[in-house]
Amino acid sequence: MEIIFNLEDVKSAGLPILQYFILYCINNDIPLGNVGNTNEDLVYLQNEGYIRVVESKITLKLKSVKLFESNDKQPISEFVAEWRGLFPSGMTWGRPTKGSKSSCVKKMTKFMKNNKKVARVDILNATRFYIDNKMRGGVYEGQSADYFIDKNGDSTLEGVIEHIKEKGINVDNHLDDNPFIKQV
Repeated sequence: MEIIFNLEDVKSAGLPILQYFILYCINNDIPLGNVGNTNEDLVYLQNEGYIRVVESKITLKLKSVKLFESNDKQPISEFVAEWRGLFPSGMTWGRPTKGSKSSCVKKMTKFMKNNKKVARVDILNATRFYIDNKMRGGVYEGQSADYFIDKNGDSTLEGVIEHIKEKGINVDNHLDDNPFIKQV
């Protein structure tokens, strides 16, 4: 698994990178394994008010949660506009590939509410990965944007995010060679 940090986020958090990494792992349910001197780091994070440890159960305090929400402050309508821009213009299966703005905002709002641990960057990467896999000779043959989020209670977006995580796919490496994908 490859994890990439924006060093500006680490710097603005005011934490050593190891402690930031530990918080990131806890926030994203990634096993810590043998990361540094974990016990000392956990004591440090608890003393600084980032986590609470009770009977070996670690919970993030509001101070930590805010660290990882900072990238997601963009209004949902602006995020959806950026996200819809990843889809090529045109029609797919008789529907506009980008779906309608209102339908996408409504479905994405619900998706993000039901999947709070999914970061916006994961949504963008999963979408790019999906589009890449649905391009055939420069023609998009996938779902429309709104159906990709949810169609009759089934979310292809959620499935693609799970697939990427389960397989440990490095989306950036996968997409680098495809000329049809807009890079974000």
